[in-house]
Amino acid sequence: MKRILSMILALLCLNRGTADTQTEFLRLMGFDRMFADVQAGESVACIRFSDNAGEGTQNDFVTRDPEEIAAILKALQYIKVVKPADEFKTDWYPALRFTLSGGSEYTISFDWEWLEADGVNYVLADADEFWGTLDDIAAKYTTGEERKEKVMEAVYIDGSLGRIYGELTVPAGKGQVPLVILSHGFGGNRLGQQDYARFFQQRGFATYNFDFCGGGFSSRSDGTMTQMSVLTEAADLEAILDRFANDARFGDIFLWGASQGGFVSTYVAAKHPALVRALAIEFPAYVLQDDAKKVQLPDGSFPETYQALGVTIGRIYGQDAVSFDIYEVMKAYPGDVLILHGDRDGLVPISYSQRALDAFPSSSLVVMKGQNHGFSGSSRTQAMQQEAEFMLSHTAGRK
Repeated sequence: MKRILSMILALLCLNRGTADTQTEFLRLMGFDRMFADVQAGESVACIRFSDNAGEGTQNDFVTRDPEEIAAILKALQYIKVVKPADEFKTDWYPALRFTLSGGSEYTISFDWEWLEADGVNYVLADADEFWGTLDDIAAKYTTGEERKEKVMEAVYIDGSLGRIYGELTVPAGKGQVPLVILSHGFGGNRLGQQDYARFFQQRGFATYNFDFCGGGFSSRSDGTMTQMSVLTEAADLEAILDRFANDARFGDIFLWGASQGGFVSTYVAAKHPALVRALAIEFPAYVLQDDAKKVQLPDGSFPETYQALGVTIGRIYGQDAVSFDIYEVMKAYPGDVLILHGDRDGLVPISYSQRALDAFPSSSLVVMKGQNHGFSGSSRTQAMQQEAEFMLSHTAGRK
């Protein structure tokens, strides 16, 4: 096992001479010194993870399992540093501490999507696999009183373009539990909201976190992005609702969606109001219909393929996007809606969510100060807390 760990560390340090953002991250976290220690005959004896990103919850663990240690070291190589950042510190500091067999220790302190090293704050990217690896290991060692034992299973459902891949996590024990279905944004996948799924699980919700068919990169569902549209994604979400609507394990069903996932969740909730208890959405991409109209040709058609946010999509995307008015559709959903939107969103102006307040029969808007298209740091945790409280207040017998 020592040889395996040495090889991993060697691979991580091989590209030290290239001035890319990934190499910078490895240097900042002290892997040069760790590598030297391992080369001198030491090994990584244990890894301690401390997660204080929630009031009253802790998912701390210490692993001495060689396979788990190797998995964490491997996952770290996917993280990149984007740039130095302004002050972001909060009261919560998830951290990793590496202890080597000779007694030396190395600590990395995070604020979810940020790194603190040598007194400088850095923005991280491509950290989803890393956080997912920690989630999987934390499930075995958690000490938090709020967290319940849970069972996670891969659930495939027939969708618009083939099979949908999703991960269903259900708290252990008897009796019905509420279910949250999480929908990712344009070009994304389920990994982008794993921390949300975990947060909701800690509060007693079952979650189904899935990849839309053709919905994004690294998707485990069928289909390609040139085949995808908001209506194919709506068909996926409808299939998921149909699958779980009569499942005796679940009581109330909630839809959660971010960006295009918020748009699609809005559409499906309005089409199936009896099945959706309430709707929690972040920076819903209602702007996408106006964006699609800008690409329309003079005859009203769309190019066979075209670029959107640097991604090649197909004609069907534009055709479906302009085939209805989302603000008219949302009028049909009578349930409560919670919208969270950053006041600095440069991709979907907050005015689109403000307009939705007049269309939804019952909705509220939380303005996330200083946040762009996606929440980070303490604002991300605050968003999770508000959404969990909102959904808990709508569970059976409470509202």
